[in-house]
Amino acid sequence: MDSASLILKEVGRTYNSLLFSAHHHVASQSTEDPTVFLETDKLFVDVQDNPLPPPSYRVLPLPELERLFRRKSDATAEQIGPAAFSTATFQAYKEQNEDRTFTYPFPDGVLFGIFDGAPASAMRFQWCTHVERPFAGHRGSIVSEDASRILPPLLADNISKSLSHLTTATKKERMDALDRVFLDAFAEYDRSLIDPVHALIKGKPWEEWEDEEIRPILWPKNGSLEVRDLVRRVGKRSSQCSVVQGTEMRKRSLSSSKGGGTTATIGYLHSDSMQLTVANLGDTQAFIGRRHPVTAGDWSSDQICQEHNTQNPLEVQRVTAEHPGEDGLFLHKRVLGILAVTRAFGDFFLKLDPVFCRRILAEAGHCPIPIPWLEEWPTTHNTPPYLSNLPDVSHHELLKGDIVVFASDGLGDASQLKQFSKEEKASLFINLPAGANTAKWENMLGHGVLGAEEEGNTAMRMVRNVLFGGDQRKMARELTLDIPPEACFIKYLQDDISVLCLEL
Repeated sequence: MDSASLILKEVGRTYNSLLFSAHHHVASQSTEDPTVFLETDKLFVDVQDNPLPPPSYRVLPLPELERLFRRKSDATAEQIGPAAFSTATFQAYKEQNEDRTFTYPFPDGVLFGIFDGAPASAMRFQWCTHVERPFAGHRGSIVSEDASRILPPLLADNISKSLSHLTTATKKERMDALDRVFLDAFAEYDRSLIDPVHALIKGKPWEEWEDEEIRPILWPKNGSLEVRDLVRRVGKRSSQCSVVQGTEMRKRSLSSSKGGGTTATIGYLHSDSMQLTVANLGDTQAFIGRRHPVTAGDWSSDQICQEHNTQNPLEVQRVTAEHPGEDGLFLHKRVLGILAVTRAFGDFFLKLDPVFCRRILAEAGHCPIPIPWLEEWPTTHNTPPYLSNLPDVSHHELLKGDIVVFASDGLGDASQLKQFSKEEKASLFINLPAGANTAKWENMLGHGVLGAEEEGNTAMRMVRNVLFGGDQRKMARELTLDIPPEACFIKYLQDDISVLCLEL
């Protein structure tokens, strides 16, 4: 059995032995401090079935919990034309929040969306005790932060240029043009993340470089000339880029080349109609909610884009068809055992020639993939890309009173919703901002639901109501959970959360 197979076998044993139960947080009161509680549920066990030290949390006074929550969260609200936008993010157990939300109004409408940073490799080997932790989550935030700054103006400019030539076009022609804009812009942005690395390996084909030549090229002692050249080659951002800006480009490029990445779900609300265009790349969920025309308290909830991950049979079928006869495409429900998502920006270890990745990208910094795997991929997985940068683009007609919700996978995968079906989550994500069927959801969530008078920001109200609502004990657990170092696996079970709501 080859080394990669042995690693995978051990990974499988470790992964399958981890038992997690976070649906009911039963706590026993400490006799030393009445505000400290230890989890009595066996959250997980190691391979030998030995319980690890339990996490604990402290029930602080409510004002102090509120201060903690505000430090770990962010929210915005603004009215743009007929649409009221609200956004909310909540940092889970990571060192920093890797998600980004944005709204970007321009003359032809408004763009809005969510970037869910580090969709994969920043977390994927945390549960494998024999593989060193690849890197902290900040690399994911670099790519998602960069995308939130660069992609909206790029899209807005391309949309305006395209629509200016379609003043007499049919509706279908306009939609087809928008499809091309989003597809081209997503591909262009993804290329811009790796182009600086290609630009550094210049003068001769990368295959001809000796190993001892590569590191000085990637990390020159005095890199000003290389940085200026890098800016000149990929600097479509500004005609006058400084060396500092070039250094930032090197940083964002090397971040993405070392395994950082982000998903993207972007909406475009047209300025002259109630038409919504959505481009989705990754596993953020998007819904349209509409009030029932007869029964005022009931709302429909339609998921308007598919999730690009290995849980989606259509995505599994697509990847399999692109690599016929290739074994090991999906290991432990991840692409090549690495990523749960099947489409994203960055994460170039799954997009480029594996020899290039081993000799160039891995040399650029800490490799997020076990080196034995990477060294075997030229013979086992040599038909990249395995990760796509092409979004699904869809078009929808909205009505006054509709609600649009984008929610990162951190919300849908929250431990509080583990018992919810896919349909129940879809209904919940529309009913919470609509304030509908409160008693039903309080019963299913197991805690009181906050109203608009208690939390005025619609998106933030969704986050709070899913996580803890009016339950101070649950709020304390989310904010003060203390996890022993030996139990680091649980650190990543609750992901960062981002929510964007549009109310017409």
